[in-house]
Amino acid sequence: MLKNAELKLDRADKHILDLEREFRAFIDGNAHSIIVEVNQDEGTVSIDAHFNSDPNKKFSPIIGDAVHNIACAMDHIAWEVIGVCGTRSKWTQFPRGRTAQVYESRCNAFVASEDAKEFFCRIGAYEGGSGEVIWAVSDCDQVDKHMSLTPLVTAASVTFRNWRVYNSSMMFVSRDVYTVDTFPTATGVCAIVGGRGVRIEFDDHPQITPTIFFGDSTNPFFFGKPIMPMLTTASARLRGLVDDARTFLAIRRP
Repeated sequence: MLKNAELKLDRADKHILDLEREFRAFIDGNAHSIIVEVNQDEGTVSIDAHFNSDPNKKFSPIIGDAVHNIACAMDHIAWEVIGVCGTRSKWTQFPRGRTAQVYESRCNAFVASEDAKEFFCRIGAYEGGSGEVIWAVSDCDQVDKHMSLTPLVTAASVTFRNWRVYNSSMMFVSRDVYTVDTFPTATGVCAIVGGRGVRIEFDDHPQITPTIFFGDSTNPFFFGKPIMPMLTTASARLRGLVDDARTFLAIRRP
């Protein structure tokens, strides 16, 4: 029972490990340059990292395969639960909907027992729901059917030396080494906010720690988030759901 869902998640996890290995090889084998721009009026620092080769051709298919296997595991769960608690057909799949209203209406559209419908409603696989990451993976899978998911390889964090921040009268931040997390924009440029009206200074040649983010052609829930941790979280959430479904069916079976 539910073994096929677990096999799909095993395959997804393999793709995630492949992605991690390919990413390490890409970083080790590709020199990168960094363009640093300081906007003193806005109190921001922008970091634009450029690599010698385009990562999309290498990473996008692996990401799509991981996403697809996670989404398939969702459908296997629905197939098993509805098979025991109702009437399934070749169209039976995990309910999908961006809002709570749409999602719950699709849960209630199952030709199944009320407790089975409630089982899916409780998952909350919609934007803002408790199972939001499940909805987001499913949406990414739909995107990947028609166009490639867009990864951004850029700085997850930046380490500065002799970081100094001044206001109009004095220096109020002084750190010999300062590491800060970044957030990417649609172009891959990472912005770090120091505060409006301050002056920022630091030594040349800051060091970046790169990672892969979801780009702007992906679900907005994922945009700007590191890909590998998000995929790992989604896979783990589905494994927990497999266990929940197995428990539900064990209790419900006569």
